[in-house]
Amino acid sequence: ARKEVQAKLVKLNEEKGYGLRIELSREKKLRDEGEERRMRVLNEELVRLAEEAEIERRNREERGDNIFKKLMEEVARLQGVLVNERKMREQMESSMLKMLEDVCTRLQTDISQQRKERESAHSLSRLSCTAC
Repeated sequence: ARKEVQAKLVKLNEEKGYGLRIELSREKKLRDEGEERRMRVLNEELVRLAEEAEIERRNREERGDNIFKKLMEEVARLQGVLVNERKMREQMESSMLKMLEDVCTRLQTDISQQRKERESAHSLSRLSCTAC
């Protein structure tokens, strides 16, 4: 009777152990499947993030190129403005110099003419004084 009870207990124990092993196996399988799903989702998320990062990098690069292009256009425009201003200044300086030269020439002509008139007048006054 004791051996029968022990045999039944062993059998019950083995059946419970077998049931627990099956349940553990199911739990492990569910855990593994869950882990696989999480890994798949994480991998997909990583791929998506990498693609977004690449798009953002290209956008930043493009914006940088656009900014550089605009800066170069502005530098070229300002250089053109400076060249035009220099040309205008040189033309104005040339015009002013010509006007000054013309004024100087007129003044010299006027001075020379007035000197001749004074010398003539002085010569006439000497002649008239010698006649006295």
